[in-house]
Amino acid sequence: MNKQPTIAILCNRFPPIIDGIGDYSFWLGQEFLKKGYAVEVYCRREKDSTGFYKMEGISVYPILEDWRKKSLEKLWRILKEEEDDKIILLQYDIFTLHPYGTSFALVNFCKKLHLTHRLFITFHEVRNKMKWFHPLRLTKVLLQKQVIRSLHRHCEKAITSTPFYRELLALPGKSAELIRVGSNIPVEGEFASIPKQNNGFSIGVFGIQSPNVELILKVISEL
Repeated sequence: MNKQPTIAILCNRFPPIIDGIGDYSFWLGQEFLKKGYAVEVYCRREKDSTGFYKMEGISVYPILEDWRKKSLEKLWRILKEEEDDKIILLQYDIFTLHPYGTSFALVNFCKKLHLTHRLFITFHEVRNKMKWFHPLRLTKVLLQKQVIRSLHRHCEKAITSTPFYRELLALPGKSAELIRVGSNIPVEGEFASIPKQNNGFSIGVFGIQSPNVELILKVISEL
């Protein structure tokens, strides 16, 4: 009898913690379960964490203190000791895993992991925009560029959601897979009834865009 194949998702936060990428990882995990895979999640440990738990068939291991060298070495040892046919899926976001998006510790982790496992990386955000006349910003972006290309180089396949991100990730002879990302919120139950209560449509925003709040409110008001 063949052993059930396993997919290990690496993400910063996971439900019940509210987090966009965590929600995405949860619903992705549900689809893998339907396909017959066993699904594990390795994520950061919150202050009130009680350790391992199961969530609708997904085994969750909140073991990371952060995404720095010490925690990544701990995660590396755990994954290294387990079966080498486990598929690893890293959920990468530029500022979630490092305050400046320049985590060379993560690059080294992926380099070692790629030698023993099939590693895939989903790039939810890639890097900042270039500002040629801002030396500090330019330096940071150039380092971010080096990090994302190194991560792409040390994985079996990179995945992202827009043609622009795909272009930023491009390497000689290697391109990222383009997979569109829809809403993380399932349109069912109470959420599905909102448009009917608001003249037939609803508007959603995400992220903290404090400088644009007045503009967003003005646009919504005009609509």
